[in-house]
Amino acid sequence: MSTHRLSLTPLTPVHVGSGETLEPYQYALVNDRVYVLSLPRLLEHLEPQEQTAYLAAISEGPLAARHHVARLVARGLDLKAVSAWTARASRGFQAYVTQRLEEAHPQAELEVRTLPRSPLGAYLPGSSLKGAVRTALLAAQLEKELEYDPDQAEGRYDLVYAHREWTHQPGRGWVRPPRKRNGWVSVNQAFEAHVFKNLNQRKRPNQGADPLRTVAFTDSEPLPETTFLKIAVQGTRENPSGPTGIHLLAEAWVEGSVEVTLRIHEAFQDRSIYRHAVKPRLQDIAIDAFNRYAYLAEQEYAEYEERGWREATSAMKRVLDAVDACLDGNGKLRQPYRFPLRLGFGSGDSTLRLAEFLKDYRSPVSRKLAEDQPLGWVLVEVLE
Repeated sequence: MSTHRLSLTPLTPVHVGSGETLEPYQYALVNDRVYVLSLPRLLEHLEPQEQTAYLAAISEGPLAARHHVARLVARGLDLKAVSAWTARASRGFQAYVTQRLEEAHPQAELEVRTLPRSPLGAYLPGSSLKGAVRTALLAAQLEKELEYDPDQAEGRYDLVYAHREWTHQPGRGWVRPPRKRNGWVSVNQAFEAHVFKNLNQRKRPNQGADPLRTVAFTDSEPLPETTFLKIAVQGTRENPSGPTGIHLLAEAWVEGSVEVTLRIHEAFQDRSIYRHAVKPRLQDIAIDAFNRYAYLAEQEYAEYEERGWREATSAMKRVLDAVDACLDGNGKLRQPYRFPLRLGFGSGDSTLRLAEFLKDYRSPVSRKLAEDQPLGWVLVEVLE
């Protein structure tokens, strides 16, 4: 088994969802700081009458409880003493929250999506890294499945789902799933098993032979200080460059670097009873990830430039500059390897679904931008 230390640096804001949100009364905004309240500490800090008033405000609804917290802060509540943790607040977040509170709209939409968090702080889960790498390896293998064949008149194969299995047909390099959407989990499992060549004798997925079972990422170290951002959904069919009016609030990682550990079980790949056909090694992971995400970065840059989104285009130009710096003068990956990944919320269909391989695929028009920047781009550097 080989072990590698990797350094991760965000190129744009990164939000990986934890499935948890903060209600408006669970945090307080003071200038450019957000204080996430600890309910036990807060109740312990309040006098009995104040405790009763605060709990009564919660029963009235999130917005009423939020206004009650604001009154406590105005009366000198020691936020540091009653907070579980703090984070920065972006200008967009500050303006949006302040405006919505002043409007006193019953549907203020002030819930904040948070990052995964341990007692040590927020972190990136290893599963999100593994998912991004899995997509890159799957895309590389799929290209091999659909590559040019000189014996076929049109030059390529299609991968077609029929009679509960995936088969090759002469075509143009498309993936053609069934039209009916029921049972898509099993269809997708069969698709990945076909591409990764881990089907059993009955042509069903053999999960024990999945090549990614031999690859493991740890969760990251605690992230440097995080930031609360406003995320806007941009673009409609009628106006691809215009706003939709939909906004979300989220905690994101925007600066600093953290380390994770990558473990690859080469011995299991070579000597397992499952006889793995695909054996990802560090070089394969680096090259396939670079090829996949460099391609997606170029596509996204062109998309934003066409729509006239200057800030998003500039952000993607910085991503492309970081991608170019991964290569040597001959156009090959430098060693130690560096490569981009795209993680988490707002990554887009192409990142998550290999959407460009689907026949008749229609890309969503909308894009999620955090403070006018695309989400999820990180640079990975192999340290050892």
